[in-house]
Amino acid sequence: MKYAVIDIGSNTVRLNIYDLDQAGRLDPLLSKKHVAGLASYVDNGLLSQKGIDKLIRILGSFQRICQTFAIDKVIAFATASLRYVANRDEVIASVQPLTGLTIELISGEDEAWYGYQGILHDYDIHEGIIVDIGGGSCELTLIQDRDVVYAQSLAAGSLSLYKKFCSRLLPAPEEVEQISSYVQGLLEQSGLPQPDHRLPIYGVGGTLRATGNLCQEYLGLESSQQISQDDIKVLSKALLAEESEAMRTLLQVSPERVHTICPGILMLLAILTYSGAQELLISDKGVREGILLSKLAAGY
Repeated sequence: MKYAVIDIGSNTVRLNIYDLDQAGRLDPLLSKKHVAGLASYVDNGLLSQKGIDKLIRILGSFQRICQTFAIDKVIAFATASLRYVANRDEVIASVQPLTGLTIELISGEDEAWYGYQGILHDYDIHEGIIVDIGGGSCELTLIQDRDVVYAQSLAAGSLSLYKKFCSRLLPAPEEVEQISSYVQGLLEQSGLPQPDHRLPIYGVGGTLRATGNLCQEYLGLESSQQISQDDIKVLSKALLAEESEAMRTLLQVSPERVHTICPGILMLLAILTYSGAQELLISDKGVREGILLSKLAAGY
């Protein structure tokens, strides 16, 4: 059977299409995304009509792709893109009759859980912290003895940090300090335990995959899925200084994130510093795979 998962995020809206093989493994057939920047259409806590119309156009185009692929079932869900807007019920209600899609709004805790289920496709995690930095939120999940013992969603992400603190394309030095201090405060308020020994950090989501790809290309690393805190610091310093080779790499590898990658990296560095971790292991699986696998296990 063929399944489609549509992930409505604060920065991007993504469509993934999978075939489920006989062993229960997901075989990816197609991945497509639109950089919608829905968070930039939120004014006074409301998603504007212009933002709603943009979302409807994107979802309509995804529905046509699903019809072409003769998809058996479609899952559409929203995260921080709608979680924090006051008119989310009206948005969801207006989308359904025009696209035929029913949007499931998932909580930050569920998003963290689904991210864990997805990353198990790549890593057998006995203990560690899973980090997923999205456009409008950041999910933190602590795993001990292969069980989720802590899951929390921070109400900040790469796009919302850019919108809140940045006055130009890249953060100015004083804005770097403001972002780092703000994220540090969120972490201190989050209740995330600080273990007495260093835990491995696992990353999911577009911001962390882009960071891995940028580190690999800029620093000539063998892998984009295993990077150190020092690697990230070197990349961050070069980008914030607008060093020509770093900027060229950014425009080649991830041009759609030119304004959000630095706030995302600053948030990641704050998390690594807070946890004492020196290395990041990145998965290309995440919430989309996790929500589909969880629903299939429940008889979807």
